[in-house]
Amino acid sequence: MKDFELIEKIGNKKEHFLFQGDNLEVMEKLKDEYKNLIDLIYIDPPYNTGKKMGKYNDNYINHEQWINFMELRLELAYKFLSPCGIVFISIGEEEEAYLKILCDKIFKEENKVSSIIWQSKYTVSNDKLGISTQTEYILVYAKNIKNIKINYDPLREEYVKSVYKNVDDDPRGAWRLGVQLYKKKNKRSYKVTSPTGKEWIMPWNYSEESWHNNLEKNNLIYWGKDGNACPVKKVFLKDTKGIAIKNLWTGEEVGYSADGGDLLENMFGDRNVFLYPKPVSLMKRIVQIASQSNSLIMDFFAGSATLGQAILEYNRDVKDSNRSFILITNNENNICNNVSFPRLKKVISGYTGKKDKVEFIPANGSLYYYQIKK
Repeated sequence: MKDFELIEKIGNKKEHFLFQGDNLEVMEKLKDEYKNLIDLIYIDPPYNTGKKMGKYNDNYINHEQWINFMELRLELAYKFLSPCGIVFISIGEEEEAYLKILCDKIFKEENKVSSIIWQSKYTVSNDKLGISTQTEYILVYAKNIKNIKINYDPLREEYVKSVYKNVDDDPRGAWRLGVQLYKKKNKRSYKVTSPTGKEWIMPWNYSEESWHNNLEKNNLIYWGKDGNACPVKKVFLKDTKGIAIKNLWTGEEVGYSADGGDLLENMFGDRNVFLYPKPVSLMKRIVQIASQSNSLIMDFFAGSATLGQAILEYNRDVKDSNRSFILITNNENNICNNVSFPRLKKVISGYTGKKDKVEFIPANGSLYYYQIKK
């Protein structure tokens, strides 16, 4: 950290880092040390709404100026990502299309993972002309889509109990019926014989060699209770990833934009210390599905440090989670000194809500707060 001076630290273990300064300058100074090491990047860049957001202007002269601003930072982000790295970028409708084109250029179009639609508002703006907007976007790109690790949601317990059985006492445990092993449009047909001797000639989904050397050999076929029904492949619970992640996220599931402000009001007694922070629950969702237990996670538009709080609490509440973060934010209007660092300090040490008077359990952890050497 030769280019930085330590402002303050909590604890002695170098787990988490907060850097104060222009994100482009800080990233340039960190790129050699952290090249190819970041598993997950989340950023909430300016949306270019053309409005003044409290103390902050969110107004670029045109799309080209915004694109130039973002391109330099995303090119560096690509270098930080590990081989299995993935980036989540929040954005509004003003720049969503331009951001996609920019990400297609930097990360390559084939590495686009998803375009998530997040229901950020639960209210409708009746004063808006046309159609009221209640959603935002989160664009997701990989450094190499073949290498990403997405954590599926666990299967619902009631679903497992009702669907997965073991009627043949298979030593591999519970299983369910998969899809039929044939499709009418398939051209290849050959004869297979059930355990009772019944013959079936169908357009099978598997080659004859694979049928015998894989399905039959590994006991992956179920012929029905009497042993002569049309065969179906067995799908074992132990081999099931879980429920795939969908790209429509409702506010009820992951939080609304207003929840972020409510939390800051409870922590600081004033929701206007930082306008429009993302909800911690949204950040936890991203951390849950797109990182592993020892992942290093970065946010170079850290703002009020919502992602940092999410990771600290996630480590506290989830067994064997040792995720660490690098947050970068400028100190415009003293945001880093007055909000970002104090917020993380409260989460680590524990705090009592100013509004609800509830005591929040300390998340523990160590934090090093740096600024660029003057």
